[in-house]
Amino acid sequence: MASNEFICQACGAVFPSRQELDQHNQRDHATAENARWTIAQQAAGGVNCPICGAQFTTADQMNRHARQEHQR
Repeated sequence: MASNEFICQACGAVFPSRQELDQHNQRDHATAENARWTIAQQAAGGVNCPICGAQFTTADQMNRHARQEHQR
């Protein structure tokens, strides 16, 4: 994997930029409920991990963190 590739944690698809990965996640993996939650959390200034309290800019970042750090 090249250092400039971004991999979808849900399906393994590879993208050349973070923006394209984020668009893919919103288009292909976000549920209507999750999309509303994401927008509300981002408007409130960020998202905290409910398990450890780590702070993230977006719900996608927090979800990726939770999958990688808390589902072992």
